[in-house]
Amino acid sequence: MPVTNIPNIAAVAHNTDGRVARSGGQSGPDPEFATATHIAEFVLEETRRGYFDNDPERFLSRFHLPCTTSTFDGSVQIETIEDLRAQYDMMRDVFARLGATDLIRVCVSARFLSPSKVQSTHMSYLMRDNELLKDPWPNHANLWLIGGRWMVADSAYAATEASVADALTLTEFSANRQTNDLLTQSASTHTTSNDHEDRK
Repeated sequence: MPVTNIPNIAAVAHNTDGRVARSGGQSGPDPEFATATHIAEFVLEETRRGYFDNDPERFLSRFHLPCTTSTFDGSVQIETIEDLRAQYDMMRDVFARLGATDLIRVCVSARFLSPSKVQSTHMSYLMRDNELLKDPWPNHANLWLIGGRWMVADSAYAATEASVADALTLTEFSANRQTNDLLTQSASTHTTSNDHEDRK
């Protein structure tokens, strides 16, 4: 699916308007932000870079544990940094197997619940270059300011199970179906050839 129906998605997702500051690493406090939207965009960019720059520390440092992840099917409690690292590794494997080159997240709403808590909603677009690999899905997150750094306290996906994993399953099914079709065609051709030889 091309992304021509998603106007200015790259500019919004990668913050080319310069609104989002960089933390410059995994230690030290975050910069000051003017709005809740800027905070949400900052955390989204940090976790995206953690995935696609193969920087697990950048990713892991943006979660406050224990952290709850929810879908329509239920909730998963991530208790330890080892659990979180396992999830990170699993998702990077999914991205690699899909050939994904980016995970664009666009913040659609964010508001302060208190000076140290933000509630946000964003849309996720899994990309292979300029191709959209699956339908976008909405996500919700609660962000807490802890020790001068904004972290994900819990998140929810408006989907059943993991939407990205669903995409992987569909991709594998499609590949397997194509392989089976080729094998069936080959077997059919071979049978037809044998029948023709028998009739000689």
